[in-house]
Amino acid sequence: TAEVYAPLVKLTLLVGALVLSALLAAGALVALWWRGERLKFALQVSLAEDRASAMLEHFGSVTEHVNDLVYLLDADLNIIDVNQRVIEALGYARHELVGRHISSLHDTDPATRAAGRAAAEQLRQTGRLRFESAYLRKDGTLLPFEASARCFEVRGRRYVQSVARDVTERRLQEQRLVELSRDRDRALQQLRLQFDNLSQGCIITTPDLAVLQVNPAFERMFGWSAADLAGRELLEVLLP
Repeated sequence: TAEVYAPLVKLTLLVGALVLSALLAAGALVALWWRGERLKFALQVSLAEDRASAMLEHFGSVTEHVNDLVYLLDADLNIIDVNQRVIEALGYARHELVGRHISSLHDTDPATRAAGRAAAEQLRQTGRLRFESAYLRKDGTLLPFEASARCFEVRGRRYVQSVARDVTERRLQEQRLVELSRDRDRALQQLRLQFDNLSQGCIITTPDLAVLQVNPAFERMFGWSAADLAGRELLEVLLP
């Protein structure tokens, strides 16, 4: 009987060995595949980190020498980095700025703070923003600026880049224009008073000698009213 079953036992053992070998080979292949996937994932992470590092290095190298104030913020608008122009303009050291919320640098006026909150909400919803406000320097003085901000993502994390331009000189020019306009109005008013109070008759014409205006003394001397003379030719008035 043992002799009858011997070939069957050998066959069974052979099949079992082959199945076991196949399972071991499959396990080895799965292990190799899994190791390859892990290496692939690690490579992708490494490349992403390299890209992120390159991006941050690019941010630093590009923005360090521009004349605008450039901020790199996180999604909550906390400062990650700034360029040298920010440090020079506001008077803070870099370590005094990193980690602060950007709103802490704005004018403390309640209306300005409220406008800043509205601007932050608009940025959150639209991903970009243009606005004007004023930074509070370390010495307590204000730096007026106009800025643009945009959101972008790196490795699933959201960042904000804000570029602000100092508009102090423009504001000073605007103020000078207002003052010049006010001075001009005062001078014209003074000239008007002098014109009206002169005892001699005076007349103002266009380059083509069309009458624009006469003073009260002229009206008394010639018997014409200012309304009657407006637009008429000077020679027609003087040589009727």
